[in-house]
Amino acid sequence: MLGWSPDEIRVGQQEDCEIKFIIDLMEANDEKPSWDVVADRSADVKTLFNEWERLVVVEGLLLRKWTSTTSATNRRQVVMPERYRQEFIRLAHSGMTGGHLGKTKTQEQISLRAYWPSWKSDVSLELQRCVECAQYHRGKAPRQTPLRPFNAGEPFEVVSVDITGKHPKSSKGNEYFVTVIDIFSKWAEAYPVRTHTAPIVAKVLIDNFFSRFGMPRRILTDQGKEFESVLFKELCEKMEIQKIRTSPYQPSTNGCVERFHRTLNAMIGKVIQYDQRNWDECLPTVMAAYRAAKHESTGFSPNRMILGRENRAPLDLVLGDIPGEEDRCENYGDFVYERLQRMKECYTIAREHLKEAARRRKDDYDSTVHPKMFEIGQWVWYYYPRRYLHRTPKWCKTYDGPFLITKVIAPCDYVIQKTSRSAPITVHRDKLKICHGMTPKSWLTDVSQEVRHDERPQDGQENDNASRSGVHESARREELNRQPTRRHDRRRQDVVNYEDGAIETQSVLPPRNRRIPPRFDGFQM
Repeated sequence: MLGWSPDEIRVGQQEDCEIKFIIDLMEANDEKPSWDVVADRSADVKTLFNEWERLVVVEGLLLRKWTSTTSATNRRQVVMPERYRQEFIRLAHSGMTGGHLGKTKTQEQISLRAYWPSWKSDVSLELQRCVECAQYHRGKAPRQTPLRPFNAGEPFEVVSVDITGKHPKSSKGNEYFVTVIDIFSKWAEAYPVRTHTAPIVAKVLIDNFFSRFGMPRRILTDQGKEFESVLFKELCEKMEIQKIRTSPYQPSTNGCVERFHRTLNAMIGKVIQYDQRNWDECLPTVMAAYRAAKHESTGFSPNRMILGRENRAPLDLVLGDIPGEEDRCENYGDFVYERLQRMKECYTIAREHLKEAARRRKDDYDSTVHPKMFEIGQWVWYYYPRRYLHRTPKWCKTYDGPFLITKVIAPCDYVIQKTSRSAPITVHRDKLKICHGMTPKSWLTDVSQEVRHDERPQDGQENDNASRSGVHESARREELNRQPTRRHDRRRQDVVNYEDGAIETQSVLPPRNRRIPPRFDGFQM
């Protein structure tokens, strides 16, 4: 039966003390004994005892009579001993009868053949440990972190920058456009460019945005190479701009500009030509229409928030000037004072609208969140849905790993490593899930033990430890000389520094072992 003969299962039942107790009890009694016989036994023995009327011993093998509620078929299930249960579930789940299907179908395959107490919970646990099922996932990763609204209190205090493309090549040779949006006023700009290297992006921002609206306090970008370059970092330092970045593969952090892209693409798609080569020529008029429309979050149009008035549109020219709507001021000072008061009132109302919109978005988002926390030393799977050439994404595994959590970055980021020598990766909590299967050995415990051994000795032990260390060092060198040294054995060792609760890993090469080449064996040196 699936690799095990009845004799092997019979031996396994005899080695299982709980099943053996029920077999001996059934062979010794024709009638069901009283409950006092199993009152001091385990829960599994009591569960089997409750199945007394359905149990039968055939040639020393304990079986259970079972009738299917769906097909009305009668079968005899083998009461599986504990030593075979885990492997039996794996065969039923991954073999020809399983195909890595879900819990319900796996339980159906097992119930047709075997039974033991708590078998359903064992199936659920084993399916969580299945590596192939844990790595394969369709759709987006589940939400595990509550939403943290990202707002601003003044115009051009926080600016989001992003790049969208590659788009169809326009008649002017442009394939990308740099988008900039103010978090507070929702004033947006889009600049077409041919490439999106760091010098081009920096020049576009300085010549077209910073020179007109001034320097923002903070810039929010993703982790694109043009934004993480040395040039862009030096630009922010010279302009005294704080550069903040999103978590890797977490565009919702920069949700304002991402939502703007959706609206912008919808607007361009309705006015562009059939060959889609004039999209850069449509950008100025499309952006003018966007800035003139009322934004749902603020309750005002970006023109009203920044310019203090609505732009004169072609529709206004058709209607002409309406009497009584023009503001009348006697001098420039009154005009400036009145405009300033209007702007303050506008900003106050906009802040209230932004707070309410942020609260509403957070409530909607958090309603689908299932909070989950991770700790240092846990092994996790990392959601990394890459696309490969000549591979269909429908068959690709979206979770990579397992990875070890080496550091926690509040409130929702983690630093993970696949091996002790691999580069650490900073990821968002939503991209992780616990690894329930077999995991490698954690190197954090070994390093912590080494650090504890290197602690300062107590008073009166310095000389003793020094002498012992000299003996151990000489013995270690003799052992190394006796062992053959190969090139690939000289690997980097990870040295971990514990400071302020953080873990900093450095790769250091061990000292090279010098030995006489084999061709000089027999020579007197």
